[in-house]
Amino acid sequence: LFAVILFAALANLLVRQYQLFQFASMAQSARATQDWDQVAAVTNLWLARAPDSPMAIMYAAEAAQHRGSFEQAATLYARVPATDPTVAHAKMQQALLYLGPLNRPVMGEATLEQATQINPQLIEAQRELLRHYGITAQRAKAFRQAREAIANGSDSPATYIYLISLDSIVFSNGKDTNARWLQSGANDELFEVAMLINDARAVGLGESSNALVDTSQRRAELAQQE
Repeated sequence: LFAVILFAALANLLVRQYQLFQFASMAQSARATQDWDQVAAVTNLWLARAPDSPMAIMYAAEAAQHRGSFEQAATLYARVPATDPTVAHAKMQQALLYLGPLNRPVMGEATLEQATQINPQLIEAQRELLRHYGITAQRAKAFRQAREAIANGSDSPATYIYLISLDSIVFSNGKDTNARWLQSGANDELFEVAMLINDARAVGLGESSNALVDTSQRRAELAQQE
């Protein structure tokens, strides 16, 4: 009787493992062809049997993101276990959703900071965080992050631009991005000031929305922003 029970348990475990392997293979194939509806369908079944599977969570989140279900994607990225090697990447993807379509810039900045703390070697997260500090004109944070990136070996050529000439960087979408973040209703002063700074830099370099504006008008615009 004991042998029969043991055999049944082992058989059940093998069947379950085979099912999970099948789900992984199907999800990978669908992802390779960018069939996100199929990826979502497969990962729903996969997560029903293995709700803590990091790979299933990541595939499901990616599918939700491509299908425009941004809130669902952010929630899924947050489910990746803290002990999994992909957690820093998941945090970065979650942060990009907050900074982008979900328009929660304060949460986005905090989540990017978490990603760089979890994995200081994740260059993409370091770059995105520096860019965020640059667009929002947070000079002290940008300088600190650039130095940390250099110290831990996750620097890129852009790191030195932020460190050396941050005040001369002009972000083409800086004004519009800060205006959108201002609408989130969080940290109004930060985004309003950053919006004006980005606009002033663009006007000062002759990169206003109307490139043919005359010199006197451009000077008046710059004086108004100052």
